[in-house]
Amino acid sequence: MQPELSSAALAALAQVVGSANVHTTPPARAPYAANVSGLQRSFPAVVLPGSTAEVQGVVAVANQHGLTLYPFSRGRNWGLGSRLPARDGSLLVDLSRMQRIREVNAELGYAVVEPGVTQRQLHAYLVEHGLPLALNVIGSALDSSLLGNALERGIGYFATRAGSLSGLEVVLGNGTLLKTGFAHYPQAQTSHVYKHGIGPGLDGLFYQSNFGIVCSAGIELIRRHGRHRSAVLRIQHESQLPGLVEAVADLRRREVLRMVVHIGNRARTYCTLAPLVYEQMGSG
Repeated sequence: MQPELSSAALAALAQVVGSANVHTTPPARAPYAANVSGLQRSFPAVVLPGSTAEVQGVVAVANQHGLTLYPFSRGRNWGLGSRLPARDGSLLVDLSRMQRIREVNAELGYAVVEPGVTQRQLHAYLVEHGLPLALNVIGSALDSSLLGNALERGIGYFATRAGSLSGLEVVLGNGTLLKTGFAHYPQAQTSHVYKHGIGPGLDGLFYQSNFGIVCSAGIELIRRHGRHRSAVLRIQHESQLPGLVEAVADLRRREVLRMVVHIGNRARTYCTLAPLVYEQMGSG
């Protein structure tokens, strides 16, 4: 049976985010239940805050009415639950409306983004402004969230995403706004340069946890190089695989290879490269 929210709770949520951003009807909730795992969850509504202040308002309503919140950034965590809550009856908090790029510092190489900012969006910003910076991209959709993936400890082509975050802005369960590292201090200029700040580092509390809702963070960017080169290698027999793995590992340790290396069979190689080859042939 589908859980329901009280009319008072719905009215309070609508007052915080606007009635258009509270979805309760079955057609509006249906896309949020879609996933590839076969898992099913029941949830009464979806609320879409558009700012940190609105997230604080949603948390206040949840505390007042005894609601369980399940926040997510873009819902592109395909194969790992997507947008489904951990348990039935949770109110989904969709952060995709929070899609502001608050700052890009080309000199120091970082961007400050909200959870709704996608790989596509930040890449387009860098290209539009002619900045010599790039993302540590992941092999996911263009419209996946930068922060959502990093907080789930996603792995990009150059390094893990979690280590690239700094200066988290977090709404705690009691509605308090916490800023980590040097961002804790007003007018701090080094929040995204030295992530640890002074004293114990709190960032790790908010990776794969339910201790707060991350509303923004700095994410490290990569300097573009003048040239890049990729290579495809092939072995003739499976007995050569251990030697190949060791050779590649050695090149990675010495940073001759700086990107992620994929090892797969012929079928995977074909599926990966065929679209690129087809595109080049079609454009020629």
